[in-house]
Amino acid sequence: MRTSFILVSLVLSVVLAEKYAMVFGTKDNWHNYSITSDPCRVYDDLIKAGIKPENIIFMAYSTDLNDRKNPYPGMIFTDPAPNTDGDWAKYGCFDHLDYTDKEINPEVFLGILSGDKEGVAKATGKENPKVLAATPDDTVFTYFIDHGSDELVCIGNGYVYAKEMIAAFKTAHEKKLYGKWVWFMEACHSGSMFRKLEQGKNVYAMTGSDTEHSAWMCNCPPHDKVNGKSMGTCLSAWYDNMWMEEVMKKGADISLVDMYKTVHETVEKHTDQNVSQFGDIDTMGDLPLKEFIGDYQPKHTRPDTGTCIKYEDAERQTAMWSAIRNTANGAEDLKNFVYMDAMKDVTVYRLARAYFKDDKAAELATKDRPAKYDAECVKGLGLALVGKCGYKLPMKDVHVNVLENICAFGMVDVDFDEVCLCVCCNHSLHHS
Repeated sequence: MRTSFILVSLVLSVVLAEKYAMVFGTKDNWHNYSITSDPCRVYDDLIKAGIKPENIIFMAYSTDLNDRKNPYPGMIFTDPAPNTDGDWAKYGCFDHLDYTDKEINPEVFLGILSGDKEGVAKATGKENPKVLAATPDDTVFTYFIDHGSDELVCIGNGYVYAKEMIAAFKTAHEKKLYGKWVWFMEACHSGSMFRKLEQGKNVYAMTGSDTEHSAWMCNCPPHDKVNGKSMGTCLSAWYDNMWMEEVMKKGADISLVDMYKTVHETVEKHTDQNVSQFGDIDTMGDLPLKEFIGDYQPKHTRPDTGTCIKYEDAERQTAMWSAIRNTANGAEDLKNFVYMDAMKDVTVYRLARAYFKDDKAAELATKDRPAKYDAECVKGLGLALVGKCGYKLPMKDVHVNVLENICAFGMVDVDFDEVCLCVCCNHSLHHS
């Protein structure tokens, strides 16, 4: 009798369990196109896999749909194609946005993760905002894409730090807002967001890069043409291409750890971004992805991925091809980019020189990584570069090297009045 009761209870728990999802693309502007296109694609795939629309929280911008640079108003693509059949907006993803524009900020993001409905309502003015509110029987899948640096990611015009996100996980766990939670995060240095994730919280994360490397973008110019027209931007992200392609080819029966191995090995052949995994790998790694995203049925494969470049080089690539194609203001845009990019290099070299008091030591700091460094120090210097010197994210890997070398022995005190270049500040750089 007891055995029968247990079996019935297990069956009921499976039947009653729900699948929930959250999709975040938290940056706009045309050169951040993939931060709009990939979330739309993920949302559409989750719907096709059977997750209920009311069970998905969708935060993203839609400004790219009608950007003046968009040759196909109202459409969004992740792949080059001979026609516009690959438009993802036609499936209605942007009709289901729960949060957009000014609602995309750190306070709302963290409120969603921690199930703070009252706080999110106050921050957004929404009467009944959607926040994480699953049960211990339910699964949650989260996809996130934006810029990042050591232990931080951009959310709109602000930042969320690793310790804040981990604290939100802890709150959600204590409030029993989920059963098992899977994260797929695409951002430069995204591994640093989960570096301090504790075991035993039933959270598994696969990140597009490790703690030290940039993410890569794909289908960039010159492989950015749709129906014969150049989009003039990178259409998607390399890591995202790989895991979504795996699902499209084989369905969602693949286990989490096998997905990680497949994507890691594929990406490793072409880039140094080092796809990583964190959290409860031992207890959740063998679970099938379909337990989180639904039972996606293979339909077709994507075209071969085109030109792939580091996120930090994406704007250079698009500016260069804009000039090559002789588009309006193309040459001027390239000139401005080269100038501002050089100012980033000069500012970081000045930082190294101010700290090491030696030109050769400053140069060496760009080449070799230290055996260890203070992550809080690196984060602080990075934020100072952005806030005081106008440094524009994403941060170059070579610049991260410099910060880590400066922080090799702990926190430091640097006079940024000496470091920052007025010419850089006068161009009103903001993170993007």
